[in-house]
Amino acid sequence: MAYPLAQIASVLSAQHLSHTTVLPSMPVLALGLDTRQLYHPAQTLFFALRGPRHDGHDFVPIAYAKGVRAFVVEEIRPDWATTCPEAQWLQVNQPQAALQRLAAYHRAQFSFPLIAITGSNGKTIVKEWLAHLLSEKYVVVKSPKSYNSQVGVPLSVWEMQARHELGIFEAGISQKGEMENLQALLRPTLGIFTNLGSAHDEGFASRSEKLREKMLLFQETGTVIYRRGQPEVDAFVDAHPQWAHWLAWSDRSGDAEADFQLSFLPGAVPSHTRLLLQGLSFELQVEVPFSLSDRASLENVSHALLMALHLGVSPEKLCQDLCPQLRPVAMRLEIKPGRNGAYLIDDSYNNDWAGLKIALDFLVRQAPPASARVAILSDVPESGLPAETLYPQLATLLHEKEIRYLIGIGPQIKQFKQNFAPEARFFDTTEAFCNRLCRIFCIRPLFW
Repeated sequence: MAYPLAQIASVLSAQHLSHTTVLPSMPVLALGLDTRQLYHPAQTLFFALRGPRHDGHDFVPIAYAKGVRAFVVEEIRPDWATTCPEAQWLQVNQPQAALQRLAAYHRAQFSFPLIAITGSNGKTIVKEWLAHLLSEKYVVVKSPKSYNSQVGVPLSVWEMQARHELGIFEAGISQKGEMENLQALLRPTLGIFTNLGSAHDEGFASRSEKLREKMLLFQETGTVIYRRGQPEVDAFVDAHPQWAHWLAWSDRSGDAEADFQLSFLPGAVPSHTRLLLQGLSFELQVEVPFSLSDRASLENVSHALLMALHLGVSPEKLCQDLCPQLRPVAMRLEIKPGRNGAYLIDDSYNNDWAGLKIALDFLVRQAPPASARVAILSDVPESGLPAETLYPQLATLLHEKEIRYLIGIGPQIKQFKQNFAPEARFFDTTEAFCNRLCRIFCIRPLFW
């Protein structure tokens, strides 16, 4: 979804200035904060954010040289009249607040359910597992990686499009006053509170103050899922019944205050656990690939399981197909050494459009321009885009990142091979690619 620059200026109450007669109706498709991560620069609005170790204003000429023509700034420097002669300036008092305001305006264009997740630990894992459990029933948009900060949340929300049917976003804070901004931006309809721990204690006067700040996210939310048995959390919920419809689960036997009782039992193999979920009128048993000793994973999967049930995913589907496929989530891109001085960047868990862009940016930063950049990509089922739109866009993205060599795996990406560079190679299955690789790896270069 694109917005005319003049419309954005109005949303931000910004002073709109320029040195040329370029029409302010230019469409803004993307938001930029980092000159190393620019997509569609001619349609990017660059926010010059100030931080403790950098000033985005210093990078404005670099962004301009890369094709950006629209900027949100706090000041307009005299030399920009020469270095950025065709730039459009939106001048505001606080570019970060303007970023959040624009994202809030964008979020207001959509009425589909939005799940917000907060807590001290487990936010990213719960989000990823919940997206997996819901992906067959809904077209999901979610925070990429751990984008849960004052800057990460608005960038995540900007990914919302008309094709989506449900959003899942993390919200993290490190000091008082931050959650009010994120609540006004997200306005969640559903919520999950993972747990209360020691993370970021130093940013608050007390643990109870931190809890209240986190819970501000849910003060106008519908159903919020949480675990009983955390004394401070239980006390807060009991004191604020009007904030939300609190839906509690507990793994403590006979907890009369919980809506659902969960029991963790040995699975068919030692690395698995059976979850026995009992409610007022039903009982569900599902096996997950986590051991009884991994209490953090069992807590995280319980949150995700209950929200999936609440949103109408059938118990049969959860038991037979979805829960057995859950896997540990890599919290960040992993770099693994390969042969002959090569390195492998592993981002195999995520397979959505936003995560792919982050992984490619990471690849570009790690590999100098003269090196051989290779992307091994499967079909991308979680983009929410029709294949005839997705794969041409993917080809354009690889070209922009100067990634010449693509190995595409899957029948769908192979169907659109004419969109990619001639050097690209395609395989129907992972097994076919591995068999080919095993035959040639030791005797000839990878690009055959």
